[in-house]
Amino acid sequence: MRGKRFPAPLDLTGCRAIRAWVHVTVRRALKIQLYDGAGGYRDNYLPIDFQGWRHVTLVDCPVNTLRYAAVDALNIYYNGLPPGKTVRAASTTSRRSWSATAVRSNPIG
Repeated sequence: MRGKRFPAPLDLTGCRAIRAWVHVTVRRALKIQLYDGAGGYRDNYLPIDFQGWRHVTLVDCPVNTLRYAAVDALNIYYNGLPPGKTVRAASTTSRRSWSATAVRSNPIG
């Protein structure tokens, strides 16, 4: 798991989807999690059935107890990684970038 806490909680009220650029070289499952710091979270799972870059929009979240008004962290899990393989993860830590990506750019609904 790799994670990044935001400098201050983000208000993502109205967020209905998560968009991300994903680059993979090993086919396994990826989980992107938003966490509110008080035990609430939103888990989005992405089956990796491709290699290289792909822009994904994650709408369905089987686990969602997130308090969207106070999102504290982004966590990325790469499940089932074979022995000896490594994963690199990068994320935007800018509050402005996250707000624009997670709220205003998601016309799902």
